[in-house]
Amino acid sequence: MKTVLIPTDYRTESLQYIPQLLSKFYPEKVEVVMVHMMSVTDCVRELLMLTRRSAEYKHISDDFYKACIICKNEHQDQLSNIRLEFFYGNTTVAFKNFIELHNIDAVLQLSGYKYQMLNKSSINPVEMIGRCGKKIATIDSIDLEKKPIVLKQEVIRETEQETMLAEQYV
Repeated sequence: MKTVLIPTDYRTESLQYIPQLLSKFYPEKVEVVMVHMMSVTDCVRELLMLTRRSAEYKHISDDFYKACIICKNEHQDQLSNIRLEFFYGNTTVAFKNFIELHNIDAVLQLSGYKYQMLNKSSINPVEMIGRCGKKIATIDSIDLEKKPIVLKQEVIRETEQETMLAEQYV
């Protein structure tokens, strides 16, 4: 099994790269680690609270969570899991430690993808990826424009309706 890191801004568009990524590693099973990168503060109080942070997860929309579930279900034969993580750091050494901790085999570079910053601490992942020392799989966004991969919106709506019905009976 391969573990691949995909830098993300947690927009559903970043999940559209997963089918092409899976085809690069076919027939091997793949675990995807979606990571948003953030710089570390120099405030001691914030550093002490860093291990307990969960505030950044509020930036991940419900639609993104639902799209992850749909993507995992559509590719369940090869996609073993999608994990959502945040990397906190400013140095290549810290990023390499993060990669080692999460047993990352390769990093996906989304060339042409315009990352959005979630907050003022967000950093552009392109520089870190280039210096990480891992195999870099590249998927060009131009390929997606030629052959768009669309997550089925009607499936998301059906899931929302099922969730609402289930909440009524609880």
